[in-house]
Amino acid sequence: MPANTAKEATNWDYQEGLLELLESGAGQKDIEHKLQEGALQVPGRTRAGLTATKIDQLIKWLQGFRKDKTIYANEKVYLPVIDLWAPPGGKADLKYTVATEDSLSSEIGLFGFAGFGGSSKRKITDSFGMNAGPQGTNFSIGVLLTVTHYVHKDGNAKSFDRIDIKGIEDGFDHRQTSLPPTDFFLPGQTIKESDLTPDNYSKISYLRLKGLTTEGNTTHSHEAEESCEWSFDLSLPLLQDKVKLGAKTNRSRGFEVSFECPNGHDYAFFSRFGENRAVPYCARVII
Repeated sequence: MPANTAKEATNWDYQEGLLELLESGAGQKDIEHKLQEGALQVPGRTRAGLTATKIDQLIKWLQGFRKDKTIYANEKVYLPVIDLWAPPGGKADLKYTVATEDSLSSEIGLFGFAGFGGSSKRKITDSFGMNAGPQGTNFSIGVLLTVTHYVHKDGNAKSFDRIDIKGIEDGFDHRQTSLPPTDFFLPGQTIKESDLTPDNYSKISYLRLKGLTTEGNTTHSHEAEESCEWSFDLSLPLLQDKVKLGAKTNRSRGFEVSFECPNGHDYAFFSRFGENRAVPYCARVII
C-alpha cells in the first residue's frame, strides 16, 4: 500500500452535535447559523425541511432528556465503512488514488444516524486498493467512539443513545478484512429485477450479458458521483442493538471501481433506498 503522499499532516475536523451545542449553552440562532454553514451534523430525515419552527420544536424536545450514563468513552473502534463485493463467480477491484492537488482529494465524513452527536471529517491523503472475489472485502477506519445514554426527565420509557465520533490524529488508521459470501444481505447475492424498484433501492444500473454466450468476463467500471452518502452497522459488546452509522464523501471521483462479470448473466449495481454509495452493491439478476 503506497505511503501517505500529502506534504503536510491532515487532521480530522470534529463538528459538535446538536446535543453538545445545547449543553454548552448555544441558542437557536447559533444552531441555525451552524446548519446554514454545514457545520452541524443532524440525521438526514431530520435535516430535510428543517425550518426555524422545526428547529425550535426539536430543541424543546431534546431539552426534555438528560444524560443517564456513558456506555463508551473515546473507545477506539474500527468502523466498517466500505464493503466491496464481486459479482457471483467474478472479481471486483477498488482503487483510491491521492489527487495531485491536495484541494482535490476526496473528503470523508463519519457520523451517527441518530442521537444528535458529533461527527468528524478529513481528506483521504492515503492511496489504497482492495479486491474481492469470491469473498467480499471490508475497508474499516479507526476512530474514537463515545456512546452516551439519554432518558426522558419525566421518567417514561423514552430513551436514545447519543453517538460522538472523533478521528484519531495519528494519521489515517485503516485496515481491511475478508467477508464470507454469507454476509451479503441478499441470499446467493442474487436479486429479482422486479424487486429493484425505487421504493427499495436507488442509483440502479444494469449490465446485460445474459445473451452473451462466449466464455469469459466483461468488465464494468463504476464512476462515483461528486458526493455520496450511505450507512452501515456496527456491533458493540455493551449495546443490545447494532449502531447505525453513516459515511459521506465529497470530491468522490478518486474512487475507481471495476467489476469482472462472467458472461451469460445480467447484473445490477445499486445502493439501498435513499443512499448513494461510493462503491455500489453488485448482484446477479434472476427471474
